[in-house]
Amino acid sequence: MPYNYEFDEDFEVETDYDEDVTGEEVLTFACEDCDHRWEEDAYEAEDYGPEGPICPMCGSSAVIEL
Repeated sequence: MPYNYEFDEDFEVETDYDEDVTGEEVLTFACEDCDHRWEEDAYEAEDYGPEGPICPMCGSSAVIEL
């Protein structure tokens, strides 16, 4: 029996925020190779070495901060 995949077209996911619930700054990254996007606390992003952030999906270093 197939599942009916009808979605509410008016439903919006709020993603325009700069801080998580703890009040820490959140950075958004995007991989230019696989287009994976993710968020990290600014504190965690400081741990990147000289190569910068690495995509957790494909391992590419072609990552930009949005």
